[in-house]
Amino acid sequence: MAYTLSVNAQDALCVSGKIDLTNVNAACIEGKKLIATLAFVRVDLSGLSVADSSSLAMLVEWLRCAKAQHKDIVFTNMPQYLLDLGRVCGLDTILPIDKVLQ
Repeated sequence: MAYTLSVNAQDALCVSGKIDLTNVNAACIEGKKLIATLAFVRVDLSGLSVADSSSLAMLVEWLRCAKAQHKDIVFTNMPQYLLDLGRVCGLDTILPIDKVLQ
């Protein structure tokens, strides 16, 4: 299973499919290109079916990318397993996660 990244009609960067060590570098680069096109970065993770710690590293890199471009970024609809992994890794305090939509 592959991943897809797209920008929807509400200008949200939508992530779906599987992102892990086998494809995280390509997904990260593609996501950074899409971030450059957005004024405000909202990343919708509701379609993410498989992720691991490398996926969290990608989200941290996207955070850095957005901040370097002086853009706000928020991660929405993060799957529970990724929230749990982020908590274990201590990233829940770093990543701007919209908990209202969780």
